Amino acid sequence: VPDRAAIVTIVNACAKLGALHKAVILHDYIRLMNFPVGVILGTALIDMHAKCGNVDAARQVFDSMKERNVITWSAMIAAYGYHGEATKALELFQMMMLDRRLSPND
Repeated sequence: VPDRAAIVTIVNACAKLGALHKAVILHDYIRLMNFPVGVILGTALIDMHAKCGNVDAARQVFDSMKERNVITWSAMIAAYGYHGEATKALELFQMMMLDRRLSPND
């Protein structure tokens, strides 16, 4: 069984391929093996789903995360922007600004 670092590496590789079918299989495997989806893996999954064309799956991962950092928020905002959903990107940015623990990064 691969460790968390290996899983994140595989998720990132799948994102670069942009292969939706492989992304679904990989995410199903992560669920099946009960890998904890923390900030790093969650952000990688958001990026993978977005780059594979499934922004709804990216949002599901985002919404399911107990903890998010500015990189997580930025990944989800970028996912919306990449898919031409500027209104949703701006709405999410405004939500991020309401979280006093976060501030936008450069």
